Amino acid sequence: MSVKEKEFYDRLGVSPDADQSQIKKAYYKGAQKYHPDKNQGNPEAEEKFKALSEAYEALSDPQKRSLYDKYGKDGLDQSGFHASNPFDFFSSSFGGMFGRESGPKRGKDVNHTLDVPLSELYNGKKRKMKVTRKILCTDCHGSGSRLGRDYNSKCSSCEGKGKKNRVIRQGNAIYQMQEVCDVCEGKGFAIPKGMECELCHGEKTIKESKIVTVDIEPGMEWGDKVVFAGDADQYPDVITGDLVFHLRQKRNDNTPFERSGHNLILKKDITLSEALTGYEFIVEHLDGRQLLVTGSDIVKPASKKKVADEGMPVKNMPHRHGNLIIEFNVIFPDSLSANQVEKFLEVLPKQKVNYDASKVTKVQAVSYSLEEEQYSAQRERQRQQQQQQHGGQQAQCSQQ
Repeated sequence: MSVKEKEFYDRLGVSPDADQSQIKKAYYKGAQKYHPDKNQGNPEAEEKFKALSEAYEALSDPQKRSLYDKYGKDGLDQSGFHASNPFDFFSSSFGGMFGRESGPKRGKDVNHTLDVPLSELYNGKKRKMKVTRKILCTDCHGSGSRLGRDYNSKCSSCEGKGKKNRVIRQGNAIYQMQEVCDVCEGKGFAIPKGMECELCHGEKTIKESKIVTVDIEPGMEWGDKVVFAGDADQYPDVITGDLVFHLRQKRNDNTPFERSGHNLILKKDITLSEALTGYEFIVEHLDGRQLLVTGSDIVKPASKKKVADEGMPVKNMPHRHGNLIIEFNVIFPDSLSANQVEKFLEVLPKQKVNYDASKVTKVQAVSYSLEEEQYSAQRERQRQQQQQQHGGQQAQCSQQ
């Protein structure tokens, strides 16, 4: 069987002509081997588990598999495919047959919003961001004690849960609420007195600041995510979540362009003369290039023209671009002199209308504004109300 790429098949250890049952069996076998619950503290195993899940998610869906076979990963990316959370995907695929229920929980992702101008989505950008997170204490390795975790004991008050139930009576009603254990302060364990780690003071974690480089690739879109796997806050016996940057459109982005998929939209005003005889203008592109846009055909109001291959780059295919779409607005003169009218009629004579003068009523069209009409109507209503009030007052005076 001929396919564009074999990477996903190679990850699972199957051939491109494998059937669905073979693919599923290979994924389950590999997921069991590399699942983080069985490989705690082994980031390489976690990465292999994520890679297996991504491959199986694509190949287990007939439509996605067909797209991958024809166009490879680039075809999947352009279709909007994004791999799901590998742990959730594994559980949904096998009904919790392994891992998540019996093993340690996965920590929460840490999410940040990154405001990005259109120019950075066009050109690409590497943004250095300072982040602060919790990591396992480097002195006690997350035990909280200078003696090590083997010397810590489970809190007898909450049985290691960190929380206790408290019963509240109000009249005949009985309520039960959960609160943080007051003995271990929610930690679930007790460190021998005086044996707390000198660095983390028994908290098990310390703060770490570091610089990460967010790689904004050409062609990315607002709403896309840049994920740093396993770089969220660390906690003992918890699989570390991801650090996620969500790209958001920068407000007040000083650009004349709007984005529409892979295309760029530019609104351009031209004069009536340019619309009839040809136009020429400079457009400064998002990468600093200056484009001389020309045209000799007649431009009608609200018409659009296309400049091929000058739109947004296609993600993961930087040599492919969408189009630049120019939406024209023709600016008409407010008035013409008699001489201008005469010259204009020489080129574009009026269309003669034949009519019987005895049967027509000649009228003249003037400028119209909906706002002015609404204002006039409001003034008329006010005038009528004033007349009614004045008339009522006169009637009362007459009766007196």
